[in-house]
Amino acid sequence: MRDYKAKIPFYATVSILMLWMVGQLILMFCHWGPQGGDWGHYIALARQCYDAGQWYPMAENIREDNYIFAPGLVNLLIAEARICHGIWVNKWLYLLMNMGMMAMTADMARRMFSAKVACWTLAISCLLYSNWFITLSANSELPFLFLCITGLWMIVFSEDQGKCWHGGSRRWTIGAVYLVAGICMALANWIRPLGFIYMLAVVLFAAMTLKGEHSLRRMVSRGMMVIIGFGMMVAVIGETTRMRTGHFICQSTTGGFNLIMSANDKAFGGVDTQVWQDPSSTAYIQDIKRYDCLQRDSIWRTRAVEWILEHPVRYTWLYLKKVPILFAEDSWTDQRVFPSDQFYYKWRHGEYSSKEVALRLLLKMGKSIPYYVMLVLALCGMVESWRRHDRYGIWLMAVLVAFVMVTCFFPVQPRYHYPVLWILIVMASKGVEMLANISNNIRFVLHLVPHGFRHIQQNNIIFKKK
Repeated sequence: MRDYKAKIPFYATVSILMLWMVGQLILMFCHWGPQGGDWGHYIALARQCYDAGQWYPMAENIREDNYIFAPGLVNLLIAEARICHGIWVNKWLYLLMNMGMMAMTADMARRMFSAKVACWTLAISCLLYSNWFITLSANSELPFLFLCITGLWMIVFSEDQGKCWHGGSRRWTIGAVYLVAGICMALANWIRPLGFIYMLAVVLFAAMTLKGEHSLRRMVSRGMMVIIGFGMMVAVIGETTRMRTGHFICQSTTGGFNLIMSANDKAFGGVDTQVWQDPSSTAYIQDIKRYDCLQRDSIWRTRAVEWILEHPVRYTWLYLKKVPILFAEDSWTDQRVFPSDQFYYKWRHGEYSSKEVALRLLLKMGKSIPYYVMLVLALCGMVESWRRHDRYGIWLMAVLVAFVMVTCFFPVQPRYHYPVLWILIVMASKGVEMLANISNNIRFVLHLVPHGFRHIQQNNIIFKKK
């Protein structure tokens, strides 16, 4: 009976995972439809370059577009179109990425914490609403996070019990592992310009986990290898683009445009992609066609910094306001099935009433109930990790805080929390384990209480007889 209870997390995880897989296959085979928003933009850029027989960005994109947008993802779509004569394969590739990412996250949880935490990590991942639809759209979040977690998993695996990820000797290969991890982070940065955070996370991991003789020297050497790998890949990507276009571009050039959306008189903390067309806004550029995307980015960045220096209090308030927006809900991935009409943006511009917005928000919050439960459990796991000075838990929390701090410099949407969702899932799993241990301790005490009273009663009877 005790063995059966110990295996309940395993059986529950397998059942939930099988249900999730069946749901994924049904969605894969039954749903086809157009993609809008950023996802449709990626596909349009890929089609433009595919028709021209070139890779992204082309000189035309630099000259005419407002910014270079997720070049790593757009080139992935172009490669799919060239190899498979269409991007129909993308959702199947995303499904494999998602499954691999879930497996690597669970394995890291097992190595850092316990097998039970790993089981709950898989179970919670399958129960989240967003994870049911993430594979249907050509989003940038999934491939970005897959590459980051691949690099992190290699590091955690290699440092665990003195073994490298391929099982060989670690005397020289450990450096190669950190080098490849840096390359993974650079490729992720090519998709979304946040890969450098995970590169720094690898350096922090080495600093927090290495112990013993020559630990400082080993930490420095590992940090240097991941930075070298990151820099090498960035140089290759940038030089390849420079040879085709004359400009060194190794990532998205959306920094200035994003920053100006949070640094103007009408900023509200969210995304307003039409702000550059408003003549009364600081984002408006007269005769914008005269400038290429790099010049526009520089202008927006300069104006945004000037606005921030002139309005530090308001920008700080907007910055703090973005944190709850970032974690507000988790239903963004179903836009592929239920098209989004950007109701909050339209409400800001008077196209929706407050009642209509409230109803849509309630619907989104209803879909996010498992996510809210996960957040509470994650908070419990963080408190437990901090209380016990758990180095792995503290490392995960440091990465989470760093990511949130960088993200909130720019406008946010709830979907922007996805790159750190895996951290919240792992910490929530640790919270489940903590609550389960508390429950077991309470049951143990309650089981002992009757025996304790019986023992006291017997002693009193013996005392009275004497």
